[in-house]
Amino acid sequence: AEAATKQYRQIYTEKYISESVLYDGMSEVLNTLRAEKCHLCIATMKTQEQVERLLTLNDMSDVFEIVHTALANGKKTKTDMLEFIREVYPNNSNYFMVGDTIGDLESAMNMKYEFIGAAYGYGKISRDSCSSVIML
Repeated sequence: AEAATKQYRQIYTEKYISESVLYDGMSEVLNTLRAEKCHLCIATMKTQEQVERLLTLNDMSDVFEIVHTALANGKKTKTDMLEFIREVYPNNSNYFMVGDTIGDLESAMNMKYEFIGAAYGYGKISRDSCSSVIML
């Protein structure tokens, strides 16, 4: 599995990052949230290199306060990342996670984050799998 993950990451980095684009209106939404003093963070199973390239490509490098990425050995989970964010911002009254996989939903639930399911993207989480969450 480790070799397959390494190969996938290499192909994704070399070929697909350059094809990635932000969804319409996303830049405006993120900038509005920042203007409202929301702490914007990324918790992703992508590598640091992949995320940095994606953020640079989309002129978003300065939008996020924390960028938490996967380790090459896979020893960091999404729940670990969300826990770290909660530790950095312990006084927040609301924590939200936007995700597109069941794993994202489970991690949000583990950390008691509100979950916003994105019905588009890699995981294509469905409304049927999310009974009490907001779906986009």
